[in-house]
Amino acid sequence: MTLLGESQWRWLEEQSHKPAEIRLDCSGTQIVNDTKGMQERGNFPHERTKLFELIQKTDAQGIVLLSGTFTTPKCQKLMRGRNRSTISPRAG
Repeated sequence: MTLLGESQWRWLEEQSHKPAEIRLDCSGTQIVNDTKGMQERGNFPHERTKLFELIQKTDAQGIVLLSGTFTTPKCQKLMRGRNRSTISPRAG
């Protein structure tokens, strides 16, 4: 099973080579979270890895990954593959 087809991966790589100040990658499934069981890219580890490898390969700058679910809001900052900080709003 896959989230993106080959033509979508090619398009994403082509766009990653173009100059841009900011790049938004929006997904209905969590991208940074690598756990399995809910709606995370952790259920598709090969695709999550492929995305991060593509970012490194193309040296694309200004990337903002917008994703998540309505049940677990959080803001995560990823620095070259390492989770640096997580901000989770308090419920209630």
